[in-house]
Amino acid sequence: MLKTFQKISDIVNKISFILCGALMAYLAVVVVAGVICRFAGNALFWSEESARYCYVWLLFLATPITIKYSNGAKMDFIQPLLKGRGLTIYKIIMYILVAICSVVMLVSGAPMIGRTWMQRSPALGIPMGLIYLSFPLCGGIILIHCMNGILQRIFGKGDEEIREEERKA
Repeated sequence: MLKTFQKISDIVNKISFILCGALMAYLAVVVVAGVICRFAGNALFWSEESARYCYVWLLFLATPITIKYSNGAKMDFIQPLLKGRGLTIYKIIMYILVAICSVVMLVSGAPMIGRTWMQRSPALGIPMGLIYLSFPLCGGIILIHCMNGILQRIFGKGDEEIREEERKA
């Protein structure tokens, strides 16, 4: 079960990385094209909305990556003081708290998709539910990474091994 969760977490993370790269490239092209066209006197009416929605998806796909590698914004005045088992317990508690937040994202985000699916975005005409889909999807991916982190610390590697892997990544 431990290896399976690790593999699922790694695959989901790799897909997130690829999608983030593609979204960043798309975002750069659309923003630059929008600026050039605006200076040329023929603004792209859809570029700002497209960039905004792309950025939302980019944010919600990149957040789980930071959770997996523990690279998100944090106040780590407690963590450096802990070693061995204390550090492991601390990390498990942090993963549990983040997992609770991700469940809230899943539970509160799922109904929003259904309520906004028929609403269309003004410039692109895409369903707004497609934009709101990023919120519960992010929660689900974060939950996978948190479960993997908890299982790794309980049944798998020690925190020193995990920290070394995170430094290499």
